[in-house]
Amino acid sequence: MEHAAHYGIVSIFTNQLAYEVAKKVSEEQGYPYPVYFTPLENAINFAKEMIQSGAETIISRGGVATVLQQNVDVPVISIKYSFSDFAISIEKARKISNKIAIVSYGTGIAYAQRILPFFDAKITMAQVKNAADMEETLRELQKSGIEVIIGGHSSTTAAQKLGMHTVYMSANRYDFIEAVENAQKNLAMYYEQKSRLQTITAVLNSATTAMLVIDNHGQITNMNGKAQDVLGVTEENAVGKPYRKVFPDSRIVEETLRGHEVREKIIQYNMNYLVVSSNPILLDGNIIGAVLNIQVGKEIQSIENKLRIKTVSSGYVARSEFSDILGTSAAICTVKERASVYAQVDSTIMLYGESGVGKELFAQSIHNDSKRRNYPFVAVNCAALPESLLESELFGYEKGAFTGARAEGKAGIFEMAHRGTIFLDEIGEMPLTLQSRLLRVLQEKEVTRIGGSRVLPIDVRILAATNRDLHEEVKKGNFRNDLYYRLCVLVLTIPPLRRRKEDIQSLATAFAERFSRKYEREFRGFCEDGIDALCQLNFPGNVRELSNLVERMVILSRNGMLGRDVLEEALSEEFAYEPITQAAARQDSDELERQRILRILNECGGQKEEAARLLGMSRTTLWRKLKRFQLTEC
Repeated sequence: MEHAAHYGIVSIFTNQLAYEVAKKVSEEQGYPYPVYFTPLENAINFAKEMIQSGAETIISRGGVATVLQQNVDVPVISIKYSFSDFAISIEKARKISNKIAIVSYGTGIAYAQRILPFFDAKITMAQVKNAADMEETLRELQKSGIEVIIGGHSSTTAAQKLGMHTVYMSANRYDFIEAVENAQKNLAMYYEQKSRLQTITAVLNSATTAMLVIDNHGQITNMNGKAQDVLGVTEENAVGKPYRKVFPDSRIVEETLRGHEVREKIIQYNMNYLVVSSNPILLDGNIIGAVLNIQVGKEIQSIENKLRIKTVSSGYVARSEFSDILGTSAAICTVKERASVYAQVDSTIMLYGESGVGKELFAQSIHNDSKRRNYPFVAVNCAALPESLLESELFGYEKGAFTGARAEGKAGIFEMAHRGTIFLDEIGEMPLTLQSRLLRVLQEKEVTRIGGSRVLPIDVRILAATNRDLHEEVKKGNFRNDLYYRLCVLVLTIPPLRRRKEDIQSLATAFAERFSRKYEREFRGFCEDGIDALCQLNFPGNVRELSNLVERMVILSRNGMLGRDVLEEALSEEFAYEPITQAAARQDSDELERQRILRILNECGGQKEEAARLLGMSRTTLWRKLKRFQLTEC
């Protein structure tokens, strides 16, 4: 047997005539590629032996080529049929009978359909899918009156066994030459890709950081040793697998495969923080994959100040997503769906809600679902800082602007959050003097530092939140009317916990699991009386209060079961145990909603379309609520 490994290309035939033609042409052309003959029933095993000996591309013909393509894992080049092949074969068949059928696999039939119009003959065509389908197809043709079968070795051999006349599709030297040329091109491309892959592998392995390569189907194609260490997997268990089995953040990959670079995104993985940057891989302008650069551990500490700003302790990174907002009640699901829609645009959003409902959780989720997700998220509590300090934090200052200022000056959060999102919590507490400056920033999209004259253009999205009725504050003169309308382009009202009591069990369970891990305490579940008692509590502090209460229960529990006894022990005087009826809670909720709708209608002068827009609901929904609250005359 010749050494297939040396040549790369091997030709395999099961028909003696085709073999002899190919052998002769190969010798005449000086091809260094071996040509073999093997019985039809041995073709698959023979091809696999050739592959084990080093064959990287196989040339064959007709049905044999189709069978090999289905059973081996190297490229199989099928020798194409030419016009002259069909012309000669049809002429031979017509000398036997006019009841002719061409029987072949897909490629042969496709070509026959294109050339038969050039022949003045009625010829039946039959396509077979595999060897098992061959005999049944031939029997049906025989029953229909067909007397001559034109085809390759597979079909003519099977037809002869049934006693039918056959014409073997004549072998053409030029068909074989074309197949060899195609195989050479195919092999050259393979070697080029292999060389590129080896180069990529060498580059990845020489990198000092973890590197991961993903194709446009989401499959891992390569990773270096550092990536294996960081992600805790071996190359054998990762390459060829979906990236989601290895890499935890699908947003980074999906963003990159859409053609966007991701720069220094911080994610948490196995109790470590990873800094991930990624670039799309382009070929002729098309995205064919993504390459991820991953840094871990102490490497983060050496990254310059812009990354340190993003660390979790600084508050300049949004950690929460919509999936972190727990609950399946209609009230919370409706708000989450609307927030997800709002996230896709850049308009300012006013988040209304009582203390503890999760306004910042929603703000972070909106940021992480927006196109600004890869840039800073800066949260500022407008009630937590005195006016002078809040002003310097928001707008920054130049060196020497005031006594105690840094010698080098300081950038304000509008500069720090450039291209990102600013969340102004408790906006209703902002002093009027600062409201004027904020309005200017919103209008002009530029900021000037305290003590400076340089105007800095900024690109930020504003999210604001309050538990006050800003419309009433405007009437009292405590809040600027023009700023109110600038901030309330989109409005999101987050329901209090008393309006979604059905979520208490899932929330409490999630909190208990979190705190049991944090304090290494056993948590076996809630007793039925424990959940019933929790659901009877009036939580003025909403989800935050529930979280605090469950944390206390986990710490006080002695056997991991959280029941009514543990709850009563956890309750202190400030958490009054005030059972409320479902009817009372609904009445309280309905009255609040009725008052808000009435206020917005009055504000809009009775214009229901405008009122529906400000309320964040459709006109149909507004009309239904007006009818329910007997406000149809408004």
